[in-house]
Amino acid sequence: MVEEVQRRLDSNPDAMRTRRETVEHPFGTIKARMGATHFLMKRLGNVAAEMALHVLAYNLTRAMNIVGKPGVIAAIRADLPLKCHPVAVRVSADVTPFGAV
Repeated sequence: MVEEVQRRLDSNPDAMRTRRETVEHPFGTIKARMGATHFLMKRLGNVAAEMALHVLAYNLTRAMNIVGKPGVIAAIRADLPLKCHPVAVRVSADVTPFGAV
């Protein structure tokens, strides 16, 4: 498996650079907004909730920059999907946010 991935990378060395540039920007922005330090919460469930809030804030900011504030508000009120590609973070269903019981 590793050899196959290495072969594909060797045949197209710019692929990894393109992927890295595409993925790094959202996470770099989120990290900068967090203060580039560490999570404020402890325990996996709490950290997952904190990260989800950071990603939500990033996605809302991005949506407002793409379709404008009135467009985002109208989409929220009408429960419509926005025409942009938000960052997706998968949070396990068995993780309870904010340590709730």
